[in-house]
Amino acid sequence: MMSILPASFGLLQISGLWMPSHWQSPILQLLYKFFTVFVLLLIYWFVVTGLTELIRSPPNAEEFTDNLFILLTMITVCGKYLNVVICRESIVEMLDILQQNPCAPRNDAEVAIQNKWDRVIWLNTLAYGSLGEVTVFLVTFGTFLQDIPIGTLPFSAWLPYNYSHGITYWLAYFQQLMTLIISAHTAAAYDTLVAGMIMQVSAKLHILKYRFSNLSQVLQFNLEQQDDKSDINKVGMERKLIADCVECHLTIFKLAEMVNTTFDRVVFLQYGLSGLIICVNVYVVAHINLLSAESAEIVLFLCCMLYQIYIYCDAGDEVTMVSSSVSDAIYNMDWTIMDISTTKSLVVIMSRTLRPIIFTSGSLITLSLNSFMSVIKISYSTYNVLQETSS
Repeated sequence: MMSILPASFGLLQISGLWMPSHWQSPILQLLYKFFTVFVLLLIYWFVVTGLTELIRSPPNAEEFTDNLFILLTMITVCGKYLNVVICRESIVEMLDILQQNPCAPRNDAEVAIQNKWDRVIWLNTLAYGSLGEVTVFLVTFGTFLQDIPIGTLPFSAWLPYNYSHGITYWLAYFQQLMTLIISAHTAAAYDTLVAGMIMQVSAKLHILKYRFSNLSQVLQFNLEQQDDKSDINKVGMERKLIADCVECHLTIFKLAEMVNTTFDRVVFLQYGLSGLIICVNVYVVAHINLLSAESAEIVLFLCCMLYQIYIYCDAGDEVTMVSSSVSDAIYNMDWTIMDISTTKSLVVIMSRTLRPIIFTSGSLITLSLNSFMSVIKISYSTYNVLQETSS
């Protein structure tokens, strides 16, 4: 199991996206690759057959909205699945950066900072994963309670064979349910992976802030351990400590850029389609009986979509705030014991930290809590337009 984001990578393994590291047998590795391809085909088959049926036989307004939000969700899952498959090497490189110097914790205080953020990520993954599992359980197994007639699939799809009765019908039926369950695991794994990576950037920034704020104490301690207390030796130590912090800062910038570059297109797809899904869901909720079983499914699905966007925006907002506050940690250091050349270097470093790290979605939308509120406002405005059009 991975030491970083273990829950997310556990879900990725179940979804066929991350081969367990202890599988060294060529046969097991080959079987897992077949499983990955099989799951990928299942998800894409669901989307293709669903869209084909939607175009071939346009349903009424109620059926259209019911099918649309499932298909839109599955389209985002297709992008997420393909993104992890294609960018596996980049993800591995990011994991290496997180676990190696200069970003790795070096003492008990830094380990405590890292553990704090690991707990936050774990709780976030647990909350989102639990919500997703409950939702997919109601959406899938709730179909058994809907008295669907034999020959009718729980989700509209065009299939190139007769599935009106017999074993072919039940195969098609359980294929759709299995695809949704796997897709739910994939979505939960991907969303918590991306949000977790962004939160790991926050953790490393907090560790960097600690190193800057503790730099003068470390310098004094090192000098006390040295026999040579000359100014030349002192300046050399200062430069070494400053260089180490600068290297850590640059590595964090590189890590943030890699996270942004690797995931931003799919996050943009998720961001855009989630807004549309929220509109459709709110519209459906407004036109059904809130005491029915169907309303519980849709409300939970709406909560999943909102939480899905929120964890991205909250993580991005946290990184922006923490990266902006690194200069405060430098400012609050004890500058009086530093050499004049060192203080000049600190001024240059402070000027660099004034430009915060900003995560974007498709290079167009900033991941922040303001962006999350904008999605809510746009979704509500769109809902009002749909409401007025239908009335």
